[in-house]
Amino acid sequence: MKAKKHKAGSDDSQPSKLPRLGDLFCGAGGFSLGAHFAGFHTAFAVDCDPDLTSSFRTNFPSANLLIKDLSNTEPHQLLEEAKIKPRELAGIIGGPPCQGFSIMGHRNAEDPRNNLLVKYFDFVSYASPAFFIMENVPNIMSEKYSGIIEEGLKRVRGTYQIVGPILINANLYGAATRRVRAVIIGYDPTRVNSLVEADIRATEKTTPVTVHHAIHDLPSPEDDKDGDGWHDYITEPEEGDKGNYARRARLAPPIGLSTHIQRDKVGKAVSGLQDTIHAEHIIKRMDALLPGGIDKVSKAKKLTWHDPCIVLRAGTGKERGSHQAVRPIHPAKSRVITIREAARIQGFPDWFQFHETKWHSFRMIGNSVSPYVSHSLLSLLRTRLITAI
Repeated sequence: MKAKKHKAGSDDSQPSKLPRLGDLFCGAGGFSLGAHFAGFHTAFAVDCDPDLTSSFRTNFPSANLLIKDLSNTEPHQLLEEAKIKPRELAGIIGGPPCQGFSIMGHRNAEDPRNNLLVKYFDFVSYASPAFFIMENVPNIMSEKYSGIIEEGLKRVRGTYQIVGPILINANLYGAATRRVRAVIIGYDPTRVNSLVEADIRATEKTTPVTVHHAIHDLPSPEDDKDGDGWHDYITEPEEGDKGNYARRARLAPPIGLSTHIQRDKVGKAVSGLQDTIHAEHIIKRMDALLPGGIDKVSKAKKLTWHDPCIVLRAGTGKERGSHQAVRPIHPAKSRVITIREAARIQGFPDWFQFHETKWHSFRMIGNSVSPYVSHSLLSLLRTRLITAI
């Protein structure tokens, strides 16, 4: 995943000159990050959770972040506050809350959060972008929820050609995780050239990216001598293809993203190394696990160097009991993975910042769309725009 190159003084060097997007249920901004790499600009982003969006303004200083509950916000109110008029956006992206659909949850078709999926399409219908991409858990494709999907799509079928829902595996788009998600894409054929599922499948890769590709060069918590979660890089990425993933993660952010403070650290130091303190008996259990094994007590899986990571779970916020998700165990250390290791696996670059606590940082990563997936899908749509918007 490479940052879009910009020439000094060119129109593309200014985010305001790029095709604009709205990011609904934005969380940490994984969807928006891939969009920026694909040559879009997030004009506004919306989420109701101040913890999940705690670093959004740091990572996306030119985006207009709105902390709002979309369940009680009307589309015209949102666009007025975002200072956007209908048909001004190239696209709307977003992943409505998935807890009501997820196999890890109660799978309740009556969960009130499921209504936010329909609300997403209400916003699309009113904003009338050239295209939209909606992402959610695979279980949304089960027959149990077909009525909810159809209710949402009824809002946009008159204007948009619909592709999906289809299943997307993040590992096939360059991320070091087997995270599978359902995606629905809609496009206005008067503003976007034809797009079919085969076009999306043609962007998939055949060589799997592994945990080794993602984290082999990262420092460990014990290297964080100051205890502030930061440390200088100790090793360089491996030579050749094995090191490409890590080298990309170390690149400077595109123009318009991040801050001068972060830019000064790019390529020199990395954050997110906070240690997780384990009791001695837990360390012994981790030590005894073979790669790929699962701890019988915690159900944590020990990762293997030469396979992709399992899906990183998010846990719940304060409103849902503050449950921390089980974190995978490092393939060679008797500890769970760090924030930065999780971020690398999901596809975030090293300059990207998260919450000051491990709990919320892992929530941000586990809830996010992999930037690799977003980059691939939105790069494809960027090539299909009939006119720049």
